[in-house]
Amino acid sequence: MKVRQPRAVVGEISTIEAKLSNWRRALAQAYRHQTFAARSWVLLDAARAGGALKNIEKFKRLNVGLIVLSKGNQPQRKLVPSKRKPKSQLHFWNANSALARRLRLKVGGVVTIKNV
Repeated sequence: MKVRQPRAVVGEISTIEAKLSNWRRALAQAYRHQTFAARSWVLLDAARAGGALKNIEKFKRLNVGLIVLSKGNQPQRKLVPSKRKPKSQLHFWNANSALARRLRLKVGGVVTIKNV
């Protein structure tokens, strides 16, 4: 019997999949993150991002953002994904549970996250 409604540690999850070179693998992994995340991104080194930029339509179709990082410069957001509800509430709650276990910031029996 459920005594009280659980509260999520975080209301929204965004993920970043960083890869040095394999943008296709990063895109596939970031897309899978959408089961629990509201937004997912791929972060690539500018020297290796050419293939991803040529295939930006795949990122748009899958609603995965693209950030390119070059030495000495600010990260460039080439594509910003739209915010959506996670595809699976179960996966969202599992991710929240994993975050709670890792954070272990308990205040009055409730897990909280401090503003950074």
